[in-house]
Amino acid sequence: MAEKQHKVFYRNHILVVPTRNLDLQHRHFMLDIMNILPHSKKTNKIKYEQLRQVIPSLCENHKCNSFIVFHTIQNQLILVFGSYPSGPTVKFSVLNITTIKDLQLAGNFSKKGRVLLQFDQRFNNITKYKLLKEIITLLFNVSQARFTDNYIDRIFTFTTEGEAQNRIWFRQFEIF
Repeated sequence: MAEKQHKVFYRNHILVVPTRNLDLQHRHFMLDIMNILPHSKKTNKIKYEQLRQVIPSLCENHKCNSFIVFHTIQNQLILVFGSYPSGPTVKFSVLNITTIKDLQLAGNFSKKGRVLLQFDQRFNNITKYKLLKEIITLLFNVSQARFTDNYIDRIFTFTTEGEAQNRIWFRQFEIF
């Protein structure tokens, strides 16, 4: 008699960690990111100085294997993407923020819908962008699991500018 094979889903949970000095627009942006990622979990605000000591225990308690830290320095939003326990960590400075509330989109995307990731050609050619592509794919890619639907209704695009500027543009498109 043949045994039943069970599907094993890779569960990628992301821990969202805000720091104490976020302003209103940055908090709304954090909530928009959490709405984009159905596999995210939020913690309480912590002090930025305590991050190195607290992140490992928070990731273990919430059973997360990635984290995003939202921090501001002189009204400049800093995002830290990382993989737990031994993965790479990347620090981004966010320049232009447009929240979903500001756009007032009339789209019909589902929170449980899957996402298609699209990268610029530089993400395949340049070494540092290859690493960033792997980290971004780990964070934003939602595998087919119990908390997602089968259809794809959003596209996330990541494009780069010239090598001297070192900027990555992130845009979200909805499919009607």
